[in-house]
Amino acid sequence: MAVQFHVAHSDLVRGAGLLAAPPYLCAEGSVRHALGRCMKDGGAEIPTALLVERTSQLARDGAIDAVAGLADDRVWLFRGAQDPYVGKTVADSLEAYYQALVRPERVARVELPGAGHTFPTADSTASRCDVTESPFVGNCGLDGAAALLAHLYGDLAPGTAPSADGLVEFDQRPYAEQSGSAGLGDRGWLFVPQACRAGQAASCSLHVVFHGCQQGASFVGDAFVRRGGYLEVAEANRMVLLFPQVEKSLQPLNAYGCWTGGATRARTTRPATGGRCVPCGR
Repeated sequence: MAVQFHVAHSDLVRGAGLLAAPPYLCAEGSVRHALGRCMKDGGAEIPTALLVERTSQLARDGAIDAVAGLADDRVWLFRGAQDPYVGKTVADSLEAYYQALVRPERVARVELPGAGHTFPTADSTASRCDVTESPFVGNCGLDGAAALLAHLYGDLAPGTAPSADGLVEFDQRPYAEQSGSAGLGDRGWLFVPQACRAGQAASCSLHVVFHGCQQGASFVGDAFVRRGGYLEVAEANRMVLLFPQVEKSLQPLNAYGCWTGGATRARTTRPATGGRCVPCGR
């Protein structure tokens, strides 16, 4: 989802952190491709050059934002080398796709040996890095949230304990109704650091965090939100975090509550109060 949102709405976004993801348009509308070449090695080759050209054509047709909006963005890519779901050739294709549209020196990739299909943290209480299990947060000796945010934003202050009242729930139903979406959960989370509260003069950034499959509230509660490492970095660096939530469902068929892990950095920097969040569901 982070890839989809970044490419389609590049005028709104300054960069993206992408974990275990295929390139934009990878499935080309085919469930066979979505479950085959867009996930695992050994299947059909992903036609990366063709996907780049199709992306450019969609932009020329006005169906998505101009690809020129991607050129100066920063992109952080991650894959665990022991990931049983997303193969190395898929990660290679994603990297090649972005290097065709973004200045190559602004694309960073981490292929972490021994890591499974997990969000990497330095939390010693998390599951082992090579274990692929709920809530898909692993002790990999790498603070993934801090690493991706530092690549997107530049040098950051070290993380600090998040304010106890900074994480609040909000009602997603009006946004679901407005967009005609049947997949959004009733509630999502918003984290507002102390420095971004009403009455504070500081300008704050907006960062949108899309959870991975089986990583939303209907599966793990707030475990990913609280244990992924984002809150600590955001508190110390004046970042407002939006954690929209997808529900598992049969209609539409989404048994694993997916919209694919990742995150995007909003292009507009504005005070956290008095502004409007950019809708991020598609």
